[in-house]
Amino acid sequence: MPAPQPQPTALITGGSAGIGLALAAGLVEDGYRVAILGRDAARLEAAAKRAQANLALPADLRDPAAVDAAIARIDKDFGRLDILVNNAGQGRFLPLAETSEADWEAMIGTNLTGAWRITKRALPLLLASRGALLNIISVAGRQGFANNSAYCASKFGLRGLAEALREELRGQGLRVINLYPGATDTPFWDTVSGTWDRSRMLRAADVAQAARAALKLPPGALIEDLVIGPAGGAL
Repeated sequence: MPAPQPQPTALITGGSAGIGLALAAGLVEDGYRVAILGRDAARLEAAAKRAQANLALPADLRDPAAVDAAIARIDKDFGRLDILVNNAGQGRFLPLAETSEADWEAMIGTNLTGAWRITKRALPLLLASRGALLNIISVAGRQGFANNSAYCASKFGLRGLAEALREELRGQGLRVINLYPGATDTPFWDTVSGTWDRSRMLRAADVAQAARAALKLPPGALIEDLVIGPAGGAL
């Protein structure tokens, strides 16, 4: 009889709420061992229980030592990593003139540099498993929006990073998938000023379902870019 296949493992950043939490629960349902990473340890533990995830990893992607420790823990506990989901993100919608140095550093540091950092650390494990790198980018990585210069810069940067890495790794078995959701009703919007009709937004579960569908394709097939928006049109 053939040897049983090892259970695949997924790591999701920004896994304590919204799209990350919905995707964690979905991947557990799909048979993955799932680790979620986030900055708030208490929220992360509660989310892990809710999603039935295997491991909660408190870490700030802007902290190189914390990222190193998280990947080392994945390797120690699971011995493999099949999917890395770059989902963690920060955003403030401000005119350029009102965007502070701290605002810029927070968004670029988390959304772009943080994604680069954990991808680099995780890459040997992903290549060994011939797995997938899934980047939850946002339509703000495809189109500029007024009062969003720092956020758009971080998301355009992540798109460029992912597209370049995809070409760099062609033929090595790692699939790089970029997902561009439109406005999605998550806690992200709790701190965004303005009037938003959140009933018209996508649900986090909608985005998670699209991501899971892309990941379920056979290894020789690749959805490179997937755009999903509210059926009623952009807000």
